[in-house]
Amino acid sequence: MTHWHELPKNTRGWLIPAKPGSRVAICFRGEDVRNAPFQGHFLRYEGVGEVPKGLSSWKRNPEGWFELWPHEPLFASSIEESKAVCAPLLSYVEEGISDSLFDSRPYQPPAKPQLVKEVEHDTHRASARIVQYPDGVYEVGYAVYAPSGRYFPAATPGISAELNFDWGKTYATDDAGQQLRTLADDLESAQEIALIELDRFVEQDPEIKLRTEL
Repeated sequence: MTHWHELPKNTRGWLIPAKPGSRVAICFRGEDVRNAPFQGHFLRYEGVGEVPKGLSSWKRNPEGWFELWPHEPLFASSIEESKAVCAPLLSYVEEGISDSLFDSRPYQPPAKPQLVKEVEHDTHRASARIVQYPDGVYEVGYAVYAPSGRYFPAATPGISAELNFDWGKTYATDDAGQQLRTLADDLESAQEIALIELDRFVEQDPEIKLRTEL
């Protein structure tokens, strides 16, 4: 049974949506914004009817969208460079010419983690939400009820009825104050570290409300 911390993935990149009359978009992504250049691929709509409108429309309705990854990888360090490296291939992708130059697969939206457990602090209004990813890894997220503006607003557990207090997100940090992800390889370990870190947050911020102050 193990729990650990990691720096958060800082995925960034560029999205060039399909132009009017086109069925091809361009996407460049990287696991870490600090590690450019990013790798690019094309997204082509092969469904029936008009191309769905809107930025990242394939995420809302993936049916009919395909990813095309060039056998010779495309890399770019800026949106201008991404347009330049894709330009020679764009017409081929648009017309379906030389598809043998690409690995093609249906677009699959990223799998979302599933909530498996919520953990509450014994004495204070602080909570942990444990989710599990498809690969089996657990992640713990935290929210505390504290003076408004002290933490980044949390969408859950709810909206505060008090003007000066609200639910906010908080995180484990390293010695330099860098935000960390809290991960575990099983539910028991996730619950164990959740209780430890909830105690730590309450110790660090005496203004987190007590449960008796509801």
